[in-house]
Amino acid sequence: MKSVPSLVAFAGILSGVMLIGVADASGMAGRVRTLPAGCSPNHRCHFAEGAYRLGSGTVLPGLQFTLPGGWSSGENDQGELNLHPPGHPHATLFVWMDLLAVKSTGPGHGTTVLTNVGVTPNALVHWLTKNHALHVVSRPRPTKIAVRIPATTLTIGVSKSAHYGDPHCPANPRCADLFTSGLWGQNSYGIGGAEEAQLSLAKIKQNGGQHTLFVGLDAGTGSNHSGLITLRKLVRSIVASFRLPRSVSAG
Repeated sequence: MKSVPSLVAFAGILSGVMLIGVADASGMAGRVRTLPAGCSPNHRCHFAEGAYRLGSGTVLPGLQFTLPGGWSSGENDQGELNLHPPGHPHATLFVWMDLLAVKSTGPGHGTTVLTNVGVTPNALVHWLTKNHALHVVSRPRPTKIAVRIPATTLTIGVSKSAHYGDPHCPANPRCADLFTSGLWGQNSYGIGGAEEAQLSLAKIKQNGGQHTLFVGLDAGTGSNHSGLITLRKLVRSIVASFRLPRSVSAG
């Protein structure tokens, strides 16, 4: 979830589940449909059960996965893929690429890019664990995306001592912005209240370039640890079905 600078997007991310799947995007049984673009929060795309692939102009063209029936998307473009389980409209499975750390609290929160924080998984994980606006729920641990891509996974929440300084956040002062993207304009991503977020970050190579791939879970506004656990169960089969295009390798 993203927000304009005066608001915080309340999110949690990919929870303790190991990010696994099969290694390549070839040989998926049955018909593989291209996941439609043009989805928005006000016009969600709804999907039947089956295998899907991301098309051109998306966050990771060629990524394949299998969805249970009833899942939907509010965004599928170069800046983000999000997927929502039926019955949980605010819970989200995210895929992002090359996010930038932003000032978490106080004046300029969400719009001030921290140029002293690197863009690699190691640099971003170090920043997340040392950020005084955040509380580390589970320490960083090694995982893998689609079997062959090493990743680092951690779970975070907002520190009880956070001072967001913006009344537009309902949980103010317990709110914190985390990331933005060059494709998001003035929008940013953040969490608030008792919400917990798990992030999995991996360094990848694609077509000669190096990137940081993010996979995450967001249990939604007003969620807590139990909401993240529920979402973890709902996404397990999807994450396990991830197949990366052959153009992607470990960075």
